[in-house]
Amino acid sequence: MTGRTGLFIVLFALVILYATTAADDWVPPEPTAAIEVNFTNASVPEVVTEAPATLAPMTEVTLPPIPTAVPASPTFQAVNDVVCNATVAQKIYVLYSQNRALFDLCVVDAQYHIFPFLGKTPTSEQVENMASSMSCIALFSGVLLANFPECTISGFPLKASTETLLKIHVDLVHGWDPLPTAERFLELVIWRKCVNLAKEAGVPSDSESAICGEFEKNLDIIRRDSPVRVLSNYLIEYQLSNGSWYGAHEINYTQVGDMRQGSRDDIVGRVSAGDAELEVGDSEATDVRRESTIPVSSALESKKARGIVSTLASLLLAVYLLLQFCSSVLAARENRYGKRHDPYVERAKLTESDELVQHRVSKGGS
Repeated sequence: MTGRTGLFIVLFALVILYATTAADDWVPPEPTAAIEVNFTNASVPEVVTEAPATLAPMTEVTLPPIPTAVPASPTFQAVNDVVCNATVAQKIYVLYSQNRALFDLCVVDAQYHIFPFLGKTPTSEQVENMASSMSCIALFSGVLLANFPECTISGFPLKASTETLLKIHVDLVHGWDPLPTAERFLELVIWRKCVNLAKEAGVPSDSESAICGEFEKNLDIIRRDSPVRVLSNYLIEYQLSNGSWYGAHEINYTQVGDMRQGSRDDIVGRVSAGDAELEVGDSEATDVRRESTIPVSSALESKKARGIVSTLASLLLAVYLLLQFCSSVLAARENRYGKRHDPYVERAKLTESDELVQHRVSKGGS
């Protein structure tokens, strides 16, 4: 095998290695149209968007105002935000890593990266995409079943957000409520976060309001009818009409009904806790996390590995191109001036000639 062939093999191996490391940390593209917001604010933030040149005429729909939590209120008491502690955050990341492929499918469908939170909230179109995507609904149903407490992780209220999207999903399927605007979606998420915090704190939680009743009704439908379960290791599974359970990311949702039209004839099953208890102890969660790659460290390690591979590939490619250049220059010089005479070779030839002549002379004399 020539040096050039060996170099080609090394370069090819490096390209394959780079592609593998890049694929392991692939994150679907983040949509460009989004709204920056901090979900931890108790009030709805100011939304700044770039308005299109022309707006299509819209039918004005009057929706009831969303209640606001107030300190010491007898009906809806405000409670301070809670940041997810280490144990809860660990379990959330276990669910994320166990169902990474399902998260990626949801991101592709919605054109929005819901988790890990990137600091931007969805547009109305992205809200509709998430509320209509079967992969997203399977994912959100799994989060609902996991029953995480209400807390913010990286400034994002995962529980309130997924419950709000599930509520919107049921409304769209049954035609009960129109799709909310991006601004109203934020209001609903913040309201739901305050409701959950008040419930967990044991204080008045707006439980008598009409919107609270709508939420509970829709979430009960999800718990009763969705063909989703979560195993004790936080793997989300989906049940087909034949009764078989599969990893939710393995299902071709175009073949099991269109949730936008509410077609559920070929879907059966219930949301359940699977074959084992849902609660995962700290030691078990640690074991699952050790076997699964946590996103932050995965991204850093993968980025570092790709950087090393890229550097090596660039270096070898530069050496190869330099050798090719030198070879071309030498070939051009030989073609122009002829082969260069080596004095050592010439001297060796003269010495050999002299020895041959002396041998002949000595042979003739004898």
